[in-house]
Amino acid sequence: MARIQIVRVEIDIQNINNINSTGTLEKHYRKKYLSVDKDGLPVINEDRKSKPRLKYDPTHPDSIRKGGQKGWVVFPNIVLNEELLNLESDIALYDSICKYLSSIDEKYITKKIYLDHYIHILETAHKMERDRVYDTIEYNRFKKN
Repeated sequence: MARIQIVRVEIDIQNINNINSTGTLEKHYRKKYLSVDKDGLPVINEDRKSKPRLKYDPTHPDSIRKGGQKGWVVFPNIVLNEELLNLESDIALYDSICKYLSSIDEKYITKKIYLDHYIHILETAHKMERDRVYDTIEYNRFKKN
């Protein structure tokens, strides 16, 4: 169970790292998630149901160059706040599992992952989100004047 949580944390980080990856409508980064097969083994899946996020920016080097969607840039359909929440809860669950296993068997050794790195990523992402909101408010305030 602890091993599965480590994989979940790694997938959360991978999704966060690829939130601004660009691609084409046919080939772009797809959000990954973890499921468990009937034998209890982790299986990494890609979200094939949701459509990519499109942003109109004809000056972007990866924007679509021709056709009906000319000028649009293709991004994965990943919501940062959702991924941050997943990361926080997966870290907390991993920590709880390790504490529980250690309490019932002192000989049980869990794989030590360095959560400080992931926590730093969370703090940085939350700061970036706060800064983005603040910048938007300031821009709108400046635009009105």
